[in-house]
Amino acid sequence: MELWVRSQDKLDLIKCTSIHIEEAPGVDEVAIKTFNYGDKYTYVGYYETKERAIEILTDIQRIIHLKDMYINDRDEVLKAWTKFTEEQIGDVRTKMSVYEMPQE
Repeated sequence: MELWVRSQDKLDLIKCTSIHIEEAPGVDEVAIKTFNYGDKYTYVGYYETKERAIEILTDIQRIIHLKDMYINDRDEVLKAWTKFTEEQIGDVRTKMSVYEMPQE
């Protein structure tokens, strides 16, 4: 599965192989980092709580799942989309291409 992530500061666009939440001792923020090919990593976002970082990771997981469904069973996904507004569909399609890390 190909996943592109745009960093919180908008300076990096990373094709990543995995995403990890990192809590550093003595630091107030929780970091989310992506691993790239070759085991290099990039910090893509910083959040106030571990719970917020988990929410973001869950959102990314949902997008990956939807992208898999879209690839494997496009007709079912298109049928389900009839329940959404055009704005919601546009948001999902955008995130399926590149996930942009939220500011907060």
